[in-house]
Amino acid sequence: MNFALAPDSSNQPEKVLHPQTFPSNELSINESLWSKHYQFLSEHGYTLRNRYRPGWKASWLSGLRKISECEDAVLLLPGHTIDATRSDGMLVALKKIDLRSNYTEEIEIGKLFSSLELSETGLAFIVMPLLYTTQLVPFETLGEVIEYIRQILEGVHFMHENNVAHGHVILNLLLQPPSANFCLQIVIPSMTLDYSGKVSQPDTRTNKPVKYYLVGFHKSINYHNQDSQEKEWVDKPSKYQFAADIYYLGNMLSMHFLDGGRNMGFNIAPKQGFEFMRKLISDMMNGDPDRRPDMGEVVARFNSLVDGLNNIQLRSPVISAGETLGIYKSMTHWAKQLIYMAQGIPPIPTADF
Repeated sequence: MNFALAPDSSNQPEKVLHPQTFPSNELSINESLWSKHYQFLSEHGYTLRNRYRPGWKASWLSGLRKISECEDAVLLLPGHTIDATRSDGMLVALKKIDLRSNYTEEIEIGKLFSSLELSETGLAFIVMPLLYTTQLVPFETLGEVIEYIRQILEGVHFMHENNVAHGHVILNLLLQPPSANFCLQIVIPSMTLDYSGKVSQPDTRTNKPVKYYLVGFHKSINYHNQDSQEKEWVDKPSKYQFAADIYYLGNMLSMHFLDGGRNMGFNIAPKQGFEFMRKLISDMMNGDPDRRPDMGEVVARFNSLVDGLNNIQLRSPVISAGETLGIYKSMTHWAKQLIYMAQGIPPIPTADF
């Protein structure tokens, strides 16, 4: 994670356009800010898409391509983050933070884990890897999910060991970078960067292990060496912020893998094969914060549970409770797993860090 500081542009007038109604050949108010900082970011080694280049004109107006085929027709909503290309060709994400807002703690948390300096001025831009939701490509096996959960638990454990509570551990904040599993296009993942065509079929996580990222530090708190009695948090169901992280983790795992539930208007079906986690998740969601295990215990217990699973269990498909793959899909799945076994590819795809 890197930081870049921009000059204060709060006194410069902006053309106000409602993000839901403006024509796509004009920039929204959110996009205008990025366009104003195009040169500043370029000087620091980060190039925005052509849409935000000063003097940009919509490419589809020439009539040579349909608007749906033009990369610069993609709008930026809501606008606090954007994709960019670093000088070495790496795709990154930029997030703007107003240093006069209440979210400067997010910068301090980022500095804690990256050890980079930051001085105070109008706007700060956090530079991060370009990340995608883990839901774009479904998990194929229990082993893939187990590696995903392991990295999440160890990540939160690392934060807690450094006296930082995340404050909002949910699935949407658990992301992965572009790789053989995912394409590189940020807005419409099925398209290539230049919108010239569709991306190729993604590889599996078993064959191409993935490193996951926990983001969203805007609700995080760094307690440094404060006494534990100062960590009290008023929101229920958690009494303490660290215990709240553990509850959120347990709730997220329960909803998406064990019991199912409803999230953001969508029904989530429980999955087969995760019953081995029930006691651990139940303890993580204990109504008494003082009786929840700490993250060190959670990680140790999870690893012990995983050690009790056999190769067939780990390579089993991830399907909803009460469902079956069907003969063809089942044969295809296990044929692929037999090939992986013959190649010596482990059932739990551990990523390099």
